[in-house]
Amino acid sequence: DLRIQLQENAQRTGANAQRSVSLTGFAVTGAQQDSQKACAPINRIKGWLAAAPSDAPTCEVAKKQHENAIALNKAAKDWLRIHEERQRLFQQLIKLEAAGCTRTGFAQRMIEANEKALMPFEERAFEFFEFAVKKAAPTAVSKP
Repeated sequence: DLRIQLQENAQRTGANAQRSVSLTGFAVTGAQQDSQKACAPINRIKGWLAAAPSDAPTCEVAKKQHENAIALNKAAKDWLRIHEERQRLFQQLIKLEAAGCTRTGFAQRMIEANEKALMPFEERAFEFFEFAVKKAAPTAVSKP
């Protein structure tokens, strides 16, 4: 049944999108803390005196990492919002077909075409966000 298949795919993709939002949210929090620490007056003074540890990011680097984490979190939230909107539209399309407003099978063809085009991306999207978080942050971020 089309509704069952749609619901299963929606749950799997929705769960991955939610995980991506959580993961990138943790990255934002961590980057913000790192930025506050690196930009604290005492650490800035240490940096000017070259007394700061070499593995500690400078204030500018920490701010840039925070900005990147925010952008990544926004992208994850956008993915979740788009997924939810697409599911709403699919349900509406199924209702229109059931009401006789479209030919039989039209909803299924539209949904299958959409799934065929997007499924390869959506199956790897969480991995993309996970990789991007690891690359953007020098410290490990725990998985949600």
